[in-house]
Amino acid sequence: KEATPDTGDAGDTIDYVITVEHTANSNADAYDLVVTDVIPAGMTFDAFGTISPTPSVAASYNGTDTITVRFDALTTSQTATIRYSVTLDNDVEAEQQLTNDVGLSYDSHPDDDLTDVSPYTDPTDRERDYTDTTDDTVTIVPFLLDKTVTSTSEVATTGLVNVAIGERVTYTVTVDVPEGVHDNVVLVDTLDSGLAFADLSATGGISSINFNGVTSSRTTTQILNDADTSVTLSGRQATFNFGTLTNNAALTDGVDRTSVTLVYEVVVLDSSANN
Repeated sequence: KEATPDTGDAGDTIDYVITVEHTANSNADAYDLVVTDVIPAGMTFDAFGTISPTPSVAASYNGTDTITVRFDALTTSQTATIRYSVTLDNDVEAEQQLTNDVGLSYDSHPDDDLTDVSPYTDPTDRERDYTDTTDDTVTIVPFLLDKTVTSTSEVATTGLVNVAIGERVTYTVTVDVPEGVHDNVVLVDTLDSGLAFADLSATGGISSINFNGVTSSRTTTQILNDADTSVTLSGRQATFNFGTLTNNAALTDGVDRTSVTLVYEVVVLDSSANN
């Protein structure tokens, strides 16, 4: 079984191909084949594609999570292929893994005959049943983070790296958000030793949050004020709770990212780390 592509985000179409074939050691045809594929939560069945050879009855979807395809027989020279597609649901989470299980059952006799078909008394000389399973996994794309120094407060220092004690450094953090609805999104930022967050509150500092094509269940004021009161590790660590982030973008094939941009200041401390 193979998924194409094997990564994506909400709204993307995933195409599956299930292949049923004899092993190299097989020397007998298979009969009464039933392929059952359970579609995991996070995916919605779209449609069947090409199925070969022609199933004994029409391929079916039970309306919730299972497709079933039946073949009367598969000779040793034949290969069966089943194609179908699904759509990734709007509530899939970043880095979530969706594993799709498929099972195969078949037997050794064309007539569904469970009685002994030989003149001998050997009870094993009758129709035999077999099963096999496999699976494939689709992974939801992750959030992407980028953090850069965008300015410093003192003109006497050089560049964005060589800074002085007491100087203020402005950071910009960009969070790229995959399509979909993402609950409980929390960013924890831990500064290097010798640095401390300046005022993160919505009114006291230069801190800001821009939502670029993404919405949050919490306001900028709530996020920044809570971050300001969360500061710990002697001023080095702050927690930004964005609540639920929603990127509706186009909800179509391909990764259409939107972003959250966070800007804040830190102070260079007069500490052993900087002396």
